[in-house]
Amino acid sequence: MSKKVLQAPAKGRAVIYARYSSHQQTEQSIEGQLRDCRQYAADNGLRVVGTYIDRAKTGTNDNRAEFQRMLRESKAGVFDYVIVWKIDRFGRNREDIAFNRALLRRNGATVVSAKENIPEGPEGIILEGLLESLAEYYSAELNGKVVRGIQEETGAQIDIQEDGPIHIAAVEGPAGEAAKA
Repeated sequence: MSKKVLQAPAKGRAVIYARYSSHQQTEQSIEGQLRDCRQYAADNGLRVVGTYIDRAKTGTNDNRAEFQRMLRESKAGVFDYVIVWKIDRFGRNREDIAFNRALLRRNGATVVSAKENIPEGPEGIILEGLLESLAEYYSAELNGKVVRGIQEETGAQIDIQEDGPIHIAAVEGPAGEAAKA
């Protein structure tokens, strides 16, 4: 069940932000997020007035066209809530999450999760921080596993700059051929 009991009457306007990270994911990921977010809105008396969807965009930074459009449009005060399927759809970088959540709050909007029952109050602060940290951890851990796998498979040296280019140095493989990375 997606119902979260909001402390104050929620009668308000909401937008949904949905995202998936990779080209290997499909529209089904977005459709599932939208379905659960719409159900959350219905359960909490919120009227969905718009959606923002980023496809094949990382959450490790906020350089996402629809996400940025949502932030800009929040200044007009046309919505009170941003519903995300889970906090990791909003972002996977704690600094960006905190900054953008504060920006939305200054613009009169609150971020809520359809699938994570985050209470208001001190307990909610801890839980929210933990979920944000886990989202960032998951991304960093997965990145490390991917890099290690590529290095083990190809012998290539990989240098990843934070939010920058990935440099892969080709090395000769066991048969004297250049490894493909």
